[in-house]
Amino acid sequence: MKQRTDLFIEVPKGVSPPGFDTYLITEHVVRHRGRTLLDMGSGSGYIAIHAAKNGKDCVASDIHQLACMTTKENALKNSVSVEVVQSDLFEHIAGKFDLISFNPPYGSSSSSPGSAMLEFIKSLVPRNNVLIAEAAFLVVQRDRKRFIQTFLDQVSHYLNTSGDVLLLLHYREVKDILDRYKGSVVGESRWMRLVLIPATSF
Repeated sequence: MKQRTDLFIEVPKGVSPPGFDTYLITEHVVRHRGRTLLDMGSGSGYIAIHAAKNGKDCVASDIHQLACMTTKENALKNSVSVEVVQSDLFEHIAGKFDLISFNPPYGSSSSSPGSAMLEFIKSLVPRNNVLIAEAAFLVVQRDRKRFIQTFLDQVSHYLNTSGDVLLLLHYREVKDILDRYKGSVVGESRWMRLVLIPATSF
């Protein structure tokens, strides 16, 4: 899926712009049968806004205040209703959802200066640079694995019984996840794989 030309998305420095990974998630979010969506790590708000345009009830969350402000502003500019919650994973999330989408950051779950700096650097670097992507993954893979596991340990409490998780992974992370959860790869783009895990797997 290419970026929609009918969406008006502004992205300040410090917030990752939509890229091939965003479009991959969006394509599957829009096609999903569910009505309610939690888009975790919303960034610019592109996924939630696109889903809202397609009739879904959306909550967008991000740990960073700037990302939350950006999502709110972009939702207003596109005349859609998106609830925005600043949250460290599920810390301030309430309710249950038919679908939870998550593109884990190449940082940590904390709002530490180091994590914020890594997200800022990412916002300036072309998303299609495979060498930079591989180098970044090697640096953060251990912390990222723990972070993804924390997400997976908590997510079932926020899923409806027939709900699903859409989780975007580096291709090296897929086997470990699918060895432990009954999910499947539903899409891929470059070095990323989109995995769908049903609520019954948790």
